[in-house]
Parts: sequence; structure tokens; C-alpha cells
Amino acid sequence: ALNAMIKGDKYYDKEMKKVTTQLGNTLGKYLKTGIISKGDFGKAKKHPTAGAIAIGARKPLIAYNINLDTPNIEIASKVAKTIRHSNGGYRYIKAGPVEIPERNITQVTMNLTDYSKTAMYRAFEAVKMEARRYGVNVMGSEIVGLCPMEALIDTAAYYLGLENFSLDKVLETSLME
Repeated sequence: ALNAMIKGDKYYDKEMKKVTTQLGNTLGKYLKTGIISKGDFGKAKKHPTAGAIAIGARKPLIAYNINLDTPNIEIASKVAKTIRHSNGGYRYIKAGPVEIPERNITQVTMNLTDYSKTAMYRAFEAVKMEARRYGVNVMGSEIVGLCPMEALIDTAAYYLGLENFSLDKVLETSLME
């Protein structure tokens, strides 16, 4: 029997988080209690000889940092708290503060978990607007790792101030090589 979840819906995201953070050697317990029971096809039971596997897929995550012209971590923390989903901000933003002492600045560091629903430019503008409330300016931003070309195309109308950005950080470019 194969229990497969192939949709990227709320149920799937919530349950896969439980599986990946709490699973350990307790798969049998999860299957028996019904925590892992809803799949797109197949039965929710462990195969007697083959066991089970959970496979998840998500949109590419964008690791995106915005530099603030202040060394005050409290301000970066307040800005991050305002925009992140867990505190009532944008649904697809996970954010926190980071100190960069060698540059005498701070960052709002973000994971954009669905750039098609909360665009990069929206995150940038939200950070810029919140930082202004504390008399702080945005100095620029950076993308860490690869970024989908679609996300960049969506932000073409906005000036993001990307630091050290190059074409080799575009996901589709890397995949074509």
C-alpha cells in the first residue's frame, strides 16, 4: 500500500511539517492514530516488508536579506516581527533580525516561501516602510543562493537595491547548464 500526498495544500504542508519534525521511529504510531492518514491515493498503512516513505515538494524558497542602516538589533527585530506571518504579517514570509557588526548594520533576514503569493518587491517595500517608522533606511538587499527567474521578473518594476547579485544566482540559469 502506498499513501501518497501530491498536492501542495494546507493539509499537506501542516502534516508534512509534523512528519519531518516529529517522525523519528514513530511512523507506525502516526499511521495508527490517523495523524498521517489523508493521501491523494493509497491506504494509510505501513507495508510489511517495504516500510513507508514520505516525499514532499514545495515551491522554491527565496532566502532574501534586507540591510538596514542601523546597528540596533531591536529595530531590525521589530521590523521582522511586523512583516512575518507568525505575528500577523504576510502569509509567505518568515523573518528575523541579524546583526552584521563588521558593517555596523543589521538585516531583516527572510525566507519567502511562496514568491507568487508574496512577491519579493512586496517584502522589500514592507521592510522599507516599517524601517522608516524608526528613522531607519534600507541600504540594499541580497539574495542568498538561487532565485527563480519568475520572482525577478515580477520585481522588474521595482528598484530593490540587490547587492552582489549575478545571473548565476537565477535558478533557471543553473538548471540549464
